[in-house]
Amino acid sequence: MRLFRGVAVVAGTLIVLAGVRTANGQVFERADELQSRVLVNASRAAAGAAPLAESPELDKMARAQAARMAARGEIYHNPNLGSDASASGLRWVRVGENVGVGPNIPVIHAAFLASPHHRDNLLFPQYSIMGMGVVPGTGDKSGMIFVAHVFAQLAGAAPRVVAPVRPAPVHTAAPLAMPTPMPVVRPVATAPPAPTATPNAVIGGVVDSSDVIPD
Repeated sequence: MRLFRGVAVVAGTLIVLAGVRTANGQVFERADELQSRVLVNASRAAAGAAPLAESPELDKMARAQAARMAARGEIYHNPNLGSDASASGLRWVRVGENVGVGPNIPVIHAAFLASPHHRDNLLFPQYSIMGMGVVPGTGDKSGMIFVAHVFAQLAGAAPRVVAPVRPAPVHTAAPLAMPTPMPVVRPVATAPPAPTATPNAVIGGVVDSSDVIPD
């Protein structure tokens, strides 16, 4: 159901990108984390939101939650999201989490974008850093991956706004007497989902795309 992950061939040289093992023995999929990060920032760029920087503190939180979900064999949100973020030493204003399970990163990312609450979290313009955790499933979830995203807005950090990505203009053969100026599209700050018990610790629901078989 899944392609062999963690192996790439470059210029005839076999490069193994196997899962990385943490100090406590947990394996996380670094290559999948990097792919997920690229897709998140590409979606934010298309929406006019600034890219999110990697945060070691949030990576640790996301990996811990992904590992807990993989061990349980189901997806659920970290009930201690806010307190964990505070314990990490980050001075945060808002923290958010997306969780999902599925056959690969592109399928899970598409499911996040199709879910309103997940999309709000992913594109929220005030976030400035993020953490990624991807852990392989076992048992009846073998061949699947569990994904956790943790986003944060830091205290005192002003949101950065970038121009949204526009498709290249289509040139026709007929000359135009007076080109019509393109309207300037400005991103609108979308309010995130309502906070849970911890103020400003926002969760985005859950996404299970494990029944999707990629082409």
